[in-house]
Amino acid sequence: MPAILANARKFLANSDYPFDKVVYLKTGSYTVPNNTIGQTVTIPHGLPFTPLIGGNWALMPSFTVAYEYSTGPFPSSAAGYLFDTRANAYADATNVYVSTDNLNPSAKTVYYRIFGFQPSTSDADVPGIASQGDSFLFNTDFNYTKLYLSGFVDTPATTDLSVNVPIAHGLGYIPQVSAWVSNATYIFPVGSSHSFASSTLASANGSHLNFTIKPFNDAQRAHYRIYLDS
Repeated sequence: MPAILANARKFLANSDYPFDKVVYLKTGSYTVPNNTIGQTVTIPHGLPFTPLIGGNWALMPSFTVAYEYSTGPFPSSAAGYLFDTRANAYADATNVYVSTDNLNPSAKTVYYRIFGFQPSTSDADVPGIASQGDSFLFNTDFNYTKLYLSGFVDTPATTDLSVNVPIAHGLGYIPQVSAWVSNATYIFPVGSSHSFASSTLASANGSHLNFTIKPFNDAQRAHYRIYLDS
């Protein structure tokens, strides 16, 4: 019988819907000098497409305190900045990049964890990465997000007005979403603070995922993943 959509998000795992398939994993660290903007480490990914990057970073190897990319320790002691130290992760057709701003008076070691999804624009076969994970390939002690919709939309160039591009999901509640925006070279998570990143924003309501393209943006491509989990 067909899946009951209204009940799907109540399960830790639900095989009526696909799981996210991570195709790239990377961990590492590097040192960023004091008063530095955009110190970047370049990591070849070896994939036949540009992955959709996510993850987190920390200032200690234990990740006892971890931060999402584009955020960091708050408040900042540097006037005009939200964070003393802030890391971003993004990718192109060849590499994954971690770029860090460090406005502290001392050098900082940045520890990063990165995962990557295959975009819906690619159907390439890629090697499995199970050997890079821990002892459990599947463990229902934890929730697995249930992927409902994934795809992309080409967003228009804008002039002096914002443009809204809606993606209907019809779930009747606000779901978890992930989104990325690509330009001619890179794909950034939506909301990235990197100077090369698009200013396009994403938000969700009970019926749609909405991309808001700010004024004076070039035409770009937005990738999205909408989950049954709220």
